[in-house]
Amino acid sequence: MHSCATRPCRRFGGPRALSILGLLAVAAPARAGNALWIGYNPTTRACEAQTTGFFNCILGRTDFNRLATGYVNGESLAVGGTADVSCADGDFQCVVTQGRFSPAPYDIVMQMSGTSWHGGWNGWATLSVGGRAVYVNTAFVQAGNSCAGQTCLAAHEAFEAATDGISADCCNGQVGSKSCPQCDKSCGRDDGNGGDPPWGCYPLSCGGTTYYMELVSQSAATEFDVAGCTELTPTGGGGAPNPCSAVPAGEGGLYCGTSTENGFSGGIASDLYDCEGGQVASATACPYGCTVEPSGMNDACNPAPKDPCATASQGGLYCGLSRENGFGGGDPDALYLCNAGKTESTTPCPYGCTVEPSGQNDRCNPPPPDDGGFDEGDAGEKVRDAGAPDAGLPDAGAAPDAGTADAGDVRADGGAGGGGTAGADAGAALAADRAPSGCGCATSDPASLLALAGAVLWALRRRARPSGRVPLPP
Repeated sequence: MHSCATRPCRRFGGPRALSILGLLAVAAPARAGNALWIGYNPTTRACEAQTTGFFNCILGRTDFNRLATGYVNGESLAVGGTADVSCADGDFQCVVTQGRFSPAPYDIVMQMSGTSWHGGWNGWATLSVGGRAVYVNTAFVQAGNSCAGQTCLAAHEAFEAATDGISADCCNGQVGSKSCPQCDKSCGRDDGNGGDPPWGCYPLSCGGTTYYMELVSQSAATEFDVAGCTELTPTGGGGAPNPCSAVPAGEGGLYCGTSTENGFSGGIASDLYDCEGGQVASATACPYGCTVEPSGMNDACNPAPKDPCATASQGGLYCGLSRENGFGGGDPDALYLCNAGKTESTTPCPYGCTVEPSGQNDRCNPPPPDDGGFDEGDAGEKVRDAGAPDAGLPDAGAAPDAGTADAGDVRADGGAGGGGTAGADAGAALAADRAPSGCGCATSDPASLLALAGAVLWALRRRARPSGRVPLPP
């Protein structure tokens, strides 16, 4: 478990503030149709295709979403996007920025990290997305390249982030833990490698592939008793009608879920269906999407993205625009570190990337000079002020450009700090970060309480309770 001594926590009010949150959470409406965004750190990418395929399958072909939306503020999910990132643990602003994600309010931003199957937690953060402050749910998974660890842990944290924050704790063996003190002794059935099933993880067949999934609670009414823990039920397409039913027998073949050719309709967008005799002969999850081919041709799953370093004859740093030494090309605003024919890391270059002469490492461009008519925005990015470069003179009579908080008071909004805070200019949405693993920090500062109440009233945010670290096999 993290504590305030080992992990910084944003101070956001004491018991009075939490009471306000509790009252408003009850009134918040249930939400549906949210996205799951997943960033994979370098030590986790060997399982990226499998874990992405797992989520595409369980979110579209099982009752995962039906169970989640049965909670008061439950959300249904679909994979919004995945990306390779290189971010510090729990830095969800970095995950969104490097992944070029565009989460909407209440979406889940998940980070895969670590070098072994270890644990995870879920929480919330207010992040800068396209210059706007966006409140999201967050999930951190420390499983390294253990594919079973990734899928079990990630399913646990995703389900909790989509429901009430603790809806799977009993189901992986926690008894009276810090995050789930109400979990009774029956929950110990699944504790440890000798649990039944161990740590609540069991094999699940979905879309023709066997993954490892974790038990989840059927409802909030049963989440503290192991009798309420359940396996997912495959539905063959989220309970949707047979998408091949109107396809003539003579037009059988492979159809993407989004296809409308020959009467095909109603499939899962990320699946590829084999229609035979008006029935679904098989359905395959496409982790990188599905391409609808021209009429008369079979549709196909997209191939995995090509590693631009695979063809580089020498290691080193390459801009995405480079073609030196056979480098395959990539994002023009990124710097790739190639090692033994593989991408070891990718660094975003917000100010562009310079391809150096042959034999020299490429590099990211440095930021522009400090005083070129720029002010520091609340999100820590350089943004143009209200006029042309001013040569050091006040732009408009020395008045602040966009209100009293234009420069981003670091004591209030954190400036460029990762992990997610809203600037004062963005609707006073301060103090929304949840301290992971039940870490509690408090202050009796009245201004903090008022800011918190204003933020909650502004967004009617759903407050899920924090989940503790999930203990898993060594």
